[in-house]
Amino acid sequence: MEQEVLKVTAREGAGKGPARQIRRDGMMPAVIYARTGDAVHISLPARDFAQMMRNHRGNQPMVTLEVEGNPEASGPALVKEVQADPVRGHALHADFLKVKMDEVITAVVPVELSGLAPGLTKGGVMDQPLREVKVRCMAQHLPEVITVDVSDMELSDRKHVADVDLPEGVKILNPGRLLIASVQAGRAARAAASRAPGGKAEGGDAKAAKK
Repeated sequence: MEQEVLKVTAREGAGKGPARQIRRDGMMPAVIYARTGDAVHISLPARDFAQMMRNHRGNQPMVTLEVEGNPEASGPALVKEVQADPVRGHALHADFLKVKMDEVITAVVPVELSGLAPGLTKGGVMDQPLREVKVRCMAQHLPEVITVDVSDMELSDRKHVADVDLPEGVKILNPGRLLIASVQAGRAARAAASRAPGGKAEGGDAKAAKK
């Protein structure tokens, strides 16, 4: 996926006062950090940042920053953290990490399930307790999303981090034992199992079985 370009402006001053003024003007304050060198304070249109985040599936996308007033700070950057309004939910501030495309980085990437699990057609219910994972890879290989194929999952099947097929050069840092998805028996499946030979009887039959 081609990196999205954000046009931003270098700014002077930091702190709550300047930040409030920036927001009143429809802009959003942000900071670019680098492995070496000083942090660069910037501002960018709040709408542009919101649209960029909507265009990506995860919360730590890779973008290209074009910094007016400080071209040396321009280049690829990872969205590391976003401070959001606790009530309205819109972004108030963002931290970017400037990276080189041939360096190794860590980032949080969303997990999406792909395919139709056969267990769902038999009354099962899909549960996905793990929605994102931390990965390590070269910046140029950072995936937009980690896709987990569930098209082979029957009732009671599970998939863990260790079961995921990863793109070349990408490593998940979460423990392999963590559960990503499971197909649990729904009401219909449990009812069918109880009516099957050897299944648990219900109601009067259950009482009769105890005698």
